Amino acid sequence: MKLVEKLNESTKILSKCKVKNSNTIYLSKFPFFPRIMTTLETADFLFINVHLEFWSKYFRKKELNNLYNYIESNKEKNIILVGDFNTEYNDKHLFKFIDKLSKIGINLVNNNNNTYEHKIIDFVFVCNKYKILNVWVKEIPKEVSDHNLLLVRIKKS
Repeated sequence: MKLVEKLNESTKILSKCKVKNSNTIYLSKFPFFPRIMTTLETADFLFINVHLEFWSKYFRKKELNNLYNYIESNKEKNIILVGDFNTEYNDKHLFKFIDKLSKIGINLVNNNNNTYEHKIIDFVFVCNKYKILNVWVKEIPKEVSDHNLLLVRIKKS
């Protein structure tokens, strides 16, 4: 008997901007839960939404490397990266990832509010061409998501 016969993994990006391109790709193919990255490009931004591996640090490290390579190859664009990173600030691989992104002008938005139970595992990164105006977490019904919404208001610097 299989534990998981089929799993449809998805991430969503909602935008009122005209979409130039959109794509969903695997960051890794962990045996039970393939993890993905969804991109949406507009005239002004490249939005990236990810859902990284929870159980395996090995696969999450691979996903962070694949994600960084994609971002680095698109660093001339105004990147906004969001998602469920399934790890906390103290994870050494996430810390290295945050450091590498900051060196190419993409910074972590500071958030001190729990987004999942009693943890902060959802993150937002914004290119340094934009200023962070406000950050807040909005609780939503558990039937909708097991995570709270992490909201960020930005404006061009």
